[in-house]
Amino acid sequence: MMRNLMQWWRLRRDHRKALIDAESRYRELFQGIPIGLYQTSPNGRFMEVNQAMVNMLGYPDTATLMALPTRNLYASDDDHALWLTTMQRYGFVKDLVVRMSRFDGGVIWVEINGKQVYKDGELAFHEGSLQDVTDRIRGQQELKAQVEEEVQRALRQEARLAELRAQFVTMTSHEFRTPLASILTSAELLEHYGANWPPEKVRTHLKRIQDGVSQITGLMDDILIVGRADAGKLVVAKEPVEMNPFLVGLIEEMRMVTRFSHPIDIIGTAGIKPVHADRKLVRQILVNLISNACKYSPAGNPVRVGVARTEDLIYLYVADQGAGIGADDLNLIFEPFFRAADTSDIPGTGLGLAIVKRSVEAHGGQISVESRLGEGTTFTLTLDVRP
Repeated sequence: MMRNLMQWWRLRRDHRKALIDAESRYRELFQGIPIGLYQTSPNGRFMEVNQAMVNMLGYPDTATLMALPTRNLYASDDDHALWLTTMQRYGFVKDLVVRMSRFDGGVIWVEINGKQVYKDGELAFHEGSLQDVTDRIRGQQELKAQVEEEVQRALRQEARLAELRAQFVTMTSHEFRTPLASILTSAELLEHYGANWPPEKVRTHLKRIQDGVSQITGLMDDILIVGRADAGKLVVAKEPVEMNPFLVGLIEEMRMVTRFSHPIDIIGTAGIKPVHADRKLVRQILVNLISNACKYSPAGNPVRVGVARTEDLIYLYVADQGAGIGADDLNLIFEPFFRAADTSDIPGTGLGLAIVKRSVEAHGGQISVESRLGEGTTFTLTLDVRP
C-alpha cells in the first residue's frame, strides 16, 4: 500500500510539473510572439494581454492597459460598433481593420482576428490577435489618392483636348477661310476674264493665289510641328551655325517683313563662336518671338534681341515694350491655339509660342517669360548647342 501511495505521489508530482512546464511554455509563447494577443471578458474588460500589444498601443505597462475598458481603445464609436456587430453576428472576426487610439493620443490602424470562446454553453471570453497595419493602410490610401489624381488629371486632359479640338476647328475654319476665299476669287476671275487682262493684272492675281497657298502651307507646317513635338517625334538636325551673320540676316529680314515699324536691335553678337543647332528651328523660334514683339507693341517701340554663350549653352532673349501679358494668361501662353482675351482683334493662330516652346525643349533647353501689363514682355531661353 505504501508503494502504491508513493507511485501515486510521483505521478501527481510529474503531472503537476508537466502542467507548470506547459504553462511556462505558453507564457513564453504568449509574451514572446511579435503580434498583439488578448483575452477579454464578455463585458469588455481585459483578462490578459501580451507585451507586444502593450507596445503596439504605446502604454507604459500591462496594468495601465488592462485597467481600461476595451471599448475605450477604439478611435470612434463606429470602429467599436463594427467589431461588436461582426462578432455578435458570426461569433468571430477575420481580418477586420479598424482604428485604435494609442496612449499618446495618436491613432493607428489595426487588423483584428478573434473569436468567442464558450464553456459549458456559456460565453466565457473573447480571444484574438491584433496587428498594426497603419503603414499598409496609408500606402493603400496614398495609392488610392494617386489613382484618383491620375483619373482627375486624365479627365482634365480630356477636357483640355476637347477644348483644343474646338479651338482648332474655330481657328482653322477662320484661318483657312480667308486665303481659300482669296484663292477661289482670283482663280475665278482669271478663268473668266484673265484672257482679256493686261499681264500685270494677271500677275497680281497669280501672286494672291501663291500667297494664299503659302499661308495655308505655313499654317499646316505649324500644326504638324506641334503634333510631332507632342508625339515626341520632332527631330533636331544640328549643324554648325555662325550666330553673328545668322542673327544679322534674320533681323534685317524681320525689319522688312514688319515694314520697319519697330526698331529691332541686336545685343551681344560680337565674338559669339559657332554653335551646333537646328537652323530651321532656331529661325522659327526667333521669327515667332520677334513677330509677336512687333505685333503686340505700338509702332516705333524698340524690340531688343540679345545673345550670349557658354561652352555648352546659348542664351537668347527677345524683349519689347508693348502691352504685356496678364498674370492669368502667363501659364497658358505656350498651349496650342491659346490666345489672350485682349488679343482677339489682332490676327494670329495661337500656335507661335507653342512652336517656340517645343522647339526649345527639342534642343534640350528651357524658356521663361516675364511680363507686366503696359510695360512689355521678355522671353528668355537657353539652347544646348553641343554637337
